Amino acid sequence: MRRGLFEQVGGFDVAFHNGYEDVDLCLRLGERGYEIHYCHESVLYHLESVSEGRFAHDKENVRLYRSRWARRVQPDDMCYYLEDGLLNVVYGKLYPIQLAISPLLALTDVDERERQADQLLSVRARQVGELLKETIRLTVHVGEARLGMSGALPIELQRRQELSVEHAAVWREGAELQQMALGQSGQSRMPPARAKSIPSREDDLQAMLLNVHDQLLQRDDQIQALIYDLQVALAALRPYAPDGGAAVDATSRSFAPSKYLGYRQLVHRIREVVRVHLPDDAQVIVVSKGDDDLLDLGGRLAQHFPQDEDGVYAGYYPADSCAAIDHLETLRARGGDFLLFPNTAFWWLDHYAEFREHLEVRYQRIWRDNSCIIYRLFELASDGVGAQAQNNHNYWLVGKEE
Repeated sequence: MRRGLFEQVGGFDVAFHNGYEDVDLCLRLGERGYEIHYCHESVLYHLESVSEGRFAHDKENVRLYRSRWARRVQPDDMCYYLEDGLLNVVYGKLYPIQLAISPLLALTDVDERERQADQLLSVRARQVGELLKETIRLTVHVGEARLGMSGALPIELQRRQELSVEHAAVWREGAELQQMALGQSGQSRMPPARAKSIPSREDDLQAMLLNVHDQLLQRDDQIQALIYDLQVALAALRPYAPDGGAAVDATSRSFAPSKYLGYRQLVHRIREVVRVHLPDDAQVIVVSKGDDDLLDLGGRLAQHFPQDEDGVYAGYYPADSCAAIDHLETLRARGGDFLLFPNTAFWWLDHYAEFREHLEVRYQRIWRDNSCIIYRLFELASDGVGAQAQNNHNYWLVGKEE
């Protein structure tokens, strides 16, 4: 874009704070008849999300973007799918029409194993993307730390080298997995001993792929924990000031741990609490914002709260405490055993005061720490004696108050 055009449309809108201003600029240009082209020959390096306070104003930016463009921007991805031949519509003499979908775009009529493999691939892709982004952030800030510190770096920062080794190991395993997926054609390029270990049957190969992916996801979780620990250590050296402050040079910039990695650690801690303290056949109602990861509780039946008639996250919060109580009692009548509040939903207990009182009076809080709060949805006996005896039974282990 030439400077004259940039200034003509007013440049970046300063109402956006470090986010969405580029999208807003492109949409304003589009309304004036200009086109945005993707130049695939160009190569550039983008240190994504490294800017100071990158996500400090996300909510305000999203609110402004939606108020300005929500009704003016129409989704056009289906048009591109049709143009690129990824989706074909076949019109016959009689309805229904037929759809042909490229496997590069989506899967249809998949069996359970393929569905699990697709889910694992999706999760792994997201984890790798986040790990790459946070590694870039750490690399930049650790480099600045080296410039600003004399002598040896603190031991926490030296552990950065361990992280690189872990990443290399994960990528090597991923390369082996990809080679295995080539099947018989790939065996000829493998060492004889390795080729003999490749199963010949498709079912065996699928099972192995799922097993290896599961191992890689576990390794990713370990790397995420290591990255987050490093970020916390670095943040302790350089506390983050969201409202800015006195100007500082590059070697003394503040640093904030990743919200994403912090949330992943929270999910991991919740799963561990549930694994240790809830029975395997428990039905758990989870106060969530639609995150299916919070429902992955080691095989226990878990469901969103609130939810619609189909059991899917409702997409909105209860209007008031009465609505929350009615919804909870409906789910309890359907077999809900426990109500779990993750740390990110603790605000419910302040906002819905009557709902909190309903829980405290009728049900027992069996666990509370910084990761989650869990209520057992069995009504307390009127005199409290029977309930107290049941609550002291070692089958229900009550967590410590913090």
